[in-house]
Amino acid sequence: MKKLSLILAFSLIGAVSHGATVQTVAYTNNLASAAGWTLSGSGGGEFNNGSDWAIFGGPREATRGLGGNLSIGQTTSIDLATLGVANSDYVGVDFRQGATTGIGYNFQGGGSNYNVFSASGVTDSNVGFSSGFKTISLKRDTSTNYTLSIDGTNFGTLTLANSTTAIDGIRVFNNTSGSGNDVLFDNFTVTAVPEPSSALLLGLGALALILRRRK
Repeated sequence: MKKLSLILAFSLIGAVSHGATVQTVAYTNNLASAAGWTLSGSGGGEFNNGSDWAIFGGPREATRGLGGNLSIGQTTSIDLATLGVANSDYVGVDFRQGATTGIGYNFQGGGSNYNVFSASGVTDSNVGFSSGFKTISLKRDTSTNYTLSIDGTNFGTLTLANSTTAIDGIRVFNNTSGSGNDVLFDNFTVTAVPEPSSALLLGLGALALILRRRK
């Protein structure tokens, strides 16, 4: 009986371990287009920056799917750096449903801070422009509420704009031109929240029955 209990315990550990899935796409000395990103735009191009992906010359964008809608409890994130932005031009990252932006994080040349875009419109993030990498993360909290964070700092509860109802993709864009005005990105991640499988529930029931009999 003790041996059976141990077998069940290890089975439960295995069920928990395999409940979480993580999708990560990181730079490995390649171009973004070779790493599964879709590159498009009427100008510019892409290049290997030696330690991350880069797009230049506007407009140019890199997009990819999340593998399905972002579920409650899931987080998607990406590391982003902007080296320069011409006046009035935009660079940034959008979280989208299809080709429509639900939540965005961008910088307009000539401004001081990055902006956050959501159903509330455009708001000041109070994050000043810099050429260093920042980790932009989006977590789905409820069926309608999302949390955007920059380097771990949250910007409150956001809801989706443009009549979007879910997030299933990401877009990195560079709408600026000029030498050195590049957008760098790396470490795209989607993390899934583990859910109890039917095998786990059956195992818990069996273990509870065994423990009850032993009393």
